[in-house]
Amino acid sequence: MPLTGPLTHSTRNATSVYLREGFELMQDIRIDRSLRVLAGLTDDGDAPTESVGAPGQPAQVGSQPDTLPDPGGLPTSEPISEPISEPINDPSATEDDKLPTDRLHMAAIGATFYELFLSGQEPTMKAALDALLFDYTDDQMAMIGLSDYRATDRVARIRSAAALHGPQSLTPLGDKQKTSNAYRAAYQNLQAFIHRSLAPVDDTPVLANHAAQNRPTVADIAKARKTPRIVRIRQRKMEFLNQMVAAGLRVENRKRHGHDSVLDGILADFKGHIAGDETHIATSLARDIAVKTAPGNFMSTKMAYNRRYKGAPALVGLTALTAVAGPDDIRDIPTVALAFDLNHATGGYGPAIVNCLRHAAANGLRPPVRSNETQVFIGDGGYHDSVGLLRTLLELDYGRVVKPAKDRNLFHQIGRSKNHDSTLTQGVVLFHGRPVSPGAGIDWLRSIDHIRMTPREDDEQAIREHAVIDARLMTASMPTDGRPVIGPDRPRGGQVKDPLKPLAEVARVTVDCPMARLVGRCHLFAEFYQPEFAHLHPLIGSPEDLPDSQRPAVCTNASGQMRVKIPLDGFATWQQHMPGTFAWTDWYTGPRAANERWNSVLKSRVGPHMTLGAVPARRAGLWSFLTAIGVIAANRRSLEGWDNRVLRNGGRIPEPPAKAVRARRAKVIAHKPTER
Repeated sequence: MPLTGPLTHSTRNATSVYLREGFELMQDIRIDRSLRVLAGLTDDGDAPTESVGAPGQPAQVGSQPDTLPDPGGLPTSEPISEPISEPINDPSATEDDKLPTDRLHMAAIGATFYELFLSGQEPTMKAALDALLFDYTDDQMAMIGLSDYRATDRVARIRSAAALHGPQSLTPLGDKQKTSNAYRAAYQNLQAFIHRSLAPVDDTPVLANHAAQNRPTVADIAKARKTPRIVRIRQRKMEFLNQMVAAGLRVENRKRHGHDSVLDGILADFKGHIAGDETHIATSLARDIAVKTAPGNFMSTKMAYNRRYKGAPALVGLTALTAVAGPDDIRDIPTVALAFDLNHATGGYGPAIVNCLRHAAANGLRPPVRSNETQVFIGDGGYHDSVGLLRTLLELDYGRVVKPAKDRNLFHQIGRSKNHDSTLTQGVVLFHGRPVSPGAGIDWLRSIDHIRMTPREDDEQAIREHAVIDARLMTASMPTDGRPVIGPDRPRGGQVKDPLKPLAEVARVTVDCPMARLVGRCHLFAEFYQPEFAHLHPLIGSPEDLPDSQRPAVCTNASGQMRVKIPLDGFATWQQHMPGTFAWTDWYTGPRAANERWNSVLKSRVGPHMTLGAVPARRAGLWSFLTAIGVIAANRRSLEGWDNRVLRNGGRIPEPPAKAVRARRAKVIAHKPTER
């Protein structure tokens, strides 16, 4: 029986291509060296003497805790490795007969799992071992640096048993008479090596295996996940995994453009607009897990007991941040994930988006912000009430376009001040997340408060009717001088009645008069009837009948500006564009559709197929590692779809879909049907 060569005739397509790309990806981040540094070891396996603490000891003074710099090295303040059992070998075996784990390295293991994902195979430990033992050719094994992996007597016995009974007859568990002991040892060696290598990024809350009747509860797992050590490991893990995602984009860019700069290659037309969404991944677990208990070796604390996830009660939320094109962009862009985060399953987790934003920026995947443009985040209704996310977006110079919640109050009167005679000025209105001049008519605004979405594109009559509302809203919208800033609500004069009581927070922003910014015409100005302003839509309901003391300050200030305070409950509705207008629809519909398409690729059979139980539930380090490879594989499939789209367009990069929608809408609005 030969010791080398493929034993099976695999039906996988482009296996060598997938293996080569996966190995290039793993070498791009120098995964083996990076994991050794994270574990507190140097390249030669010894404990470092500087900067990084030795195993089990804190870092020396001068180290940088909890940081991940360039892919060349990943220092850590606390080496997070754990003792693990030695490789499993038969005591009677000779040295040549053994299968030591030093023949393995994570670059080859990662390339193997990458090939399994793209070949449509289940990324299990057994599938990876079978690929190394039976499926790959000698050239493929040499390509991933494992040319001597099969050169032992033990592998010869495994391959002989597989040739006699078929590779599917070998299992790591079960009846010893039906299972080769050598195969079981090889499986356990591979498992031990992977878990030991990924120990620095393994944030499993509870490592011990529990009997079914003594499993930890969901509360136990949730408590363990909040310990400082697990929190540090999780932060380090996601930084490491997102460097893998960035490396995957660099590999694809080198293949297409010959260099590493993603923003000058596959994302050359990327303006910085991003879409975020959370999709749930259900893992394959035993069906007999009792209610309110959880698997101790897993990261999820969300258990589902409905029919949809029968047999897979553990859910994990995967939040991905994808690059999208805005409606004002000249050309469309491929939809790829720039970063991702793993969290408990929710309808929309704001901190996960914040983590993704920081990971994308740290890996050089955010283009510079231009002075005359605004980079926009687009999300679904799950992120509408996240004030923390909105605060971070504004701090990072992002606008926000999200779907408003159905039961949310989107009408707030702000900017009202008390005069000396105890009368109140009229102020302005925060309507659907945007400041609106009282010239729009407060009663009219209340009457259309229910309109939060524009009509369907195929309803021409409704589009014409809504165009009148849209024009009036856009005319009355008050431009802002900068973005809102959140701070303490200090009283006038700065005197605080109770210094020990924390001040409530409010958002402050400066708004401009629509007439002063040439957005609309106001009757308070003498220029209202002049021909050069006739093209501006008039403000209906201007406060011309009110005395100056009751008019908004924006109407009486010589600068045409006023500073307003927005309570946080109203500020939570703040958006870059007003829901219910065509502008908001153009910004929301196209990017959200692109984001959902990427989620579809992630779970489709032509992609990594990360649906129910696609990634077996193991320790959190391995599960997260496989999930990151699935995200990279989804990016590759999405880029293949983009290449086909460009090819169908005659080799030209297509325009964003919103441009065609705008053009059709303009024709509908301009066309006036004749009466019969």
